[in-house]
Amino acid sequence: MKNIFLLLVVAFLPVLGFGQSNLVRWSGSTSSVNLNPTIVAANGVSSAAISTGSSPSVSGEHYEGFTFNNWSNSTTLVSSQYIQFRITATAGYKIDLSQFIFRQKIDQGARKYQVRYSKSTAFAGEESVLLSEVTSSNNWVTRTLNFPSGVTLNATETLYIRIYGYDPENIY
Repeated sequence: MKNIFLLLVVAFLPVLGFGQSNLVRWSGSTSSVNLNPTIVAANGVSSAAISTGSSPSVSGEHYEGFTFNNWSNSTTLVSSQYIQFRITATAGYKIDLSQFIFRQKIDQGARKYQVRYSKSTAFAGEESVLLSEVTSSNNWVTRTLNFPSGVTLNATETLYIRIYGYDPENIY
């Protein structure tokens, strides 16, 4: 089984004139599989459930985070194989994003991954790298990824973030 466990107490943090605050969070549960976000901000933001590309698929396991299996056997990034998060600034609001934070560990899954973001749902030449290739850890690791200055969502704009996993630990 090719799994990568992701405890996605994923938080988007905006830059505000007087500080930072969480906007949205996806948290796994040991009692059920729920990919829906919790909107933390009082106003100005909407989001959607975690989605995937052609692979991986969401495991039915109840876990402290989210379990994804059926990762690609490719040793390089495949653009159609990802886990996706999205956040939208609602009408009348503007969000200056500063960080994307998640916890991750591996158990016989994708050994390497990259994180990219785009305002284009197709990621068609309009994507940026938030985290270059890193090797997954067998222990829990918290990744705090800083957006470059100027990553702003104007009213009704959506930002998509994808985690691309590849180079599986055990392909047999």
